[in-house]
Amino acid sequence: MADEKGIDRTLLDICKAFNSEGVSYVLIGGWAVIIHGFPRLTNDIDFLVDSSEENISKIKHALNKVFNDKSIDEIRLTDVTDYSVIRYISPDGVTVDLMAKIGEVADYKRVREHIVIFEIFGNEIPVLDAETLITLKDTIRDKDKIDLAFLKEKVKKKKTNNKS
Repeated sequence: MADEKGIDRTLLDICKAFNSEGVSYVLIGGWAVIIHGFPRLTNDIDFLVDSSEENISKIKHALNKVFNDKSIDEIRLTDVTDYSVIRYISPDGVTVDLMAKIGEVADYKRVREHIVIFEIFGNEIPVLDAETLITLKDTIRDKDKIDLAFLKEKVKKKKTNNKS
């Protein structure tokens, strides 16, 4: 369910729970592009996460706070480290994708310095900066090409404004 600004309430709830548990994470994917200012649709919430055992435990606890779903306990550290995406679908159909790395391009430790904090309705949401999202979105999927064009224009405007 989206609120009056188009930001998904469940996304805010997850980020609030992640923050209260001290989870090391960054929002990537479609919601990151939306928060950067490009209105688009997305079916899931994508997070790049630190794959340490402690962090995965915090993630599970936080997701349980939001969804109260025993199946979350089935997520194992090896799932997050061995598979490219761990997809959790809540009982009410919310899809959350957890990734420890994206190919050889990025993992949480490599992108930490490229996190921008957006405050939305009192919630701090760590989002990958536009430049790093460009690197991740540089694929052949049509929806990524559209995102890529928006992000490149945003970076170009930022550089132009910084020169002024």
